[in-house]
Amino acid sequence: MLPRSNKSVFTHGDIAPRNILVSKSGRILALVDWENAGWYPDYWEYANMLTPSVDEDWMHWMERTKPEPWDITGIKKAKRVLFGCG
Repeated sequence: MLPRSNKSVFTHGDIAPRNILVSKSGRILALVDWENAGWYPDYWEYANMLTPSVDEDWMHWMERTKPEPWDITGIKKAKRVLFGCG
């Protein structure tokens, strides 16, 4: 089942390593590529990270930093059916 939330938030829409500019010292400098930005459910960025193209380090980081524990079992099931993974 997908997470249930009545809360919409303005978010980037495509947070991924390719869109985060980081200095050599590891400081985040900017978040680029805002063409997908808009009002989405509060779990949108996290659910978006569950696509098969995302590397394991990124998935681990997202799991540790999500703002609240969402029930994403439905998303994981859909990922297995659609992409044969997850």
